Amino acid sequence: MHKFLPLMFTLVAGACASSWELDEKEDLLAGGRQVYVLEFLDYERQDPVITFDRLCDGVHRQSTVRDTIELFPDGTARRATYVEHLADGHVDSASYVPALGIWVSSMALVTPDALLNLHLAPASGVYVMTMSVNGRTALSRRAPVGGECSGPINSGPTADLMYTKR
Repeated sequence: MHKFLPLMFTLVAGACASSWELDEKEDLLAGGRQVYVLEFLDYERQDPVITFDRLCDGVHRQSTVRDTIELFPDGTARRATYVEHLADGHVDSASYVPALGIWVSSMALVTPDALLNLHLAPASGVYVMTMSVNGRTALSRRAPVGGECSGPINSGPTADLMYTKR
């Protein structure tokens, strides 16, 4: 029996690896609606994600973001973004921006390494947000964050924002 254990382990491991590879190539939206929540800024987990954190004229200013993206198999998309601007730890202003639209994939199936273009329309205007599919459980994008006290809050360097599947 002991000589067959390595062979059995090899067969089981090979079968698991094969099924994992098949799952990776399967359309991520085949199972229905997918929900992704912003959770990481430059690979650091945050809740909420802090995109601005500066001392401005003696006031500690921060901007925090909570962002959710829903993708539907019919090609529609929904995004909900909640931003708070804090002054010395107290909410100075806040905004909630819902947006509806469509998503378009760079590949026939939504699989790892595909690029998704979300064409979204909030209450005013239309914008396109490009996201990368990172494996089966994450989407990511690069975006400006930070900035200067006297300039636009998101005018600083770019960072990697990662959304994880819920």
